[in-house]
This record gives sequence, structure tokens and C-alpha cells, in this order.
Amino acid sequence: MIEILNENDFAWVNAIHNEAFGKNLSSKDFKAPYKIIGIRNLAYMIYTEVLNEVEIIFIAVDAAHKRQGLATEIINAIDGTIYLDVNENNFGAINFYKACEFTEYARRKNYYPDGDAILMKREERC
Repeated sequence: MIEILNENDFAWVNAIHNEAFGKNLSSKDFKAPYKIIGIRNLAYMIYTEVLNEVEIIFIAVDAAHKRQGLATEIINAIDGTIYLDVNENNFGAINFYKACEFTEYARRKNYYPDGDAILMKREERC
């Protein structure tokens, strides 16, 4: 079940984040303008939202629960046009986002230390 998360969820969200990205979150990541939703102890998404546009900042799933549709479930809980960027070398993430109907619309050259950022979006669904 997808829930709105808050500071009380920091420990488990940070553990998943550290496992996925090799760094810790900050308590600032749990404050405006950021919003956090997730499936308790399994997966989370940090994002911003303005009107009907959402930008995914981070999304991650606990390693033992990957490939079970949790990230797809979280993304599909969001209404509006969704934007994100992903490292051009992160083929698994790129394929996942394409499977979720995201399309590339631009690139940021040398955004990451090892490559470009691919800017992707999924249009608002009717």
C-alpha cells in the first residue's frame, strides 16, 4: 500500500537510499518542496510537484524486493506529467522508465561525472 511518508520514516528510507545510491539522505530531503511516498520498508520516491507536473528526484526499492513491480506501482500512483533525469549509462533504469512509458526529450551534456543525463518524461494520462 502506497503511503505518504514523513520524518518518522527517515531511517528505513535512508537505508534503502544508501544501498541504492551509496550516499545518505539529509533531513532536508523530507521537507518542502519535496514530497515522499512509498511502500513501507520496501520502496520510496522523493519528488516535487507544481500544478500537474511532477519531477522525480529519487526512486529506489530495497534490493531484496526489486523486480516485483513496486517502483512501477509508486510511479503509477502519481497523476500529471512526470519528468526525471537518468545517467545515460544506467541501462537498467532507462529500460525500466521506457517500460513505464517515459520518452527521452533532451540531454544534459556531462551532467554526471561519467556521462550525460537523459531527460525523460511521461505525459499526463487521461
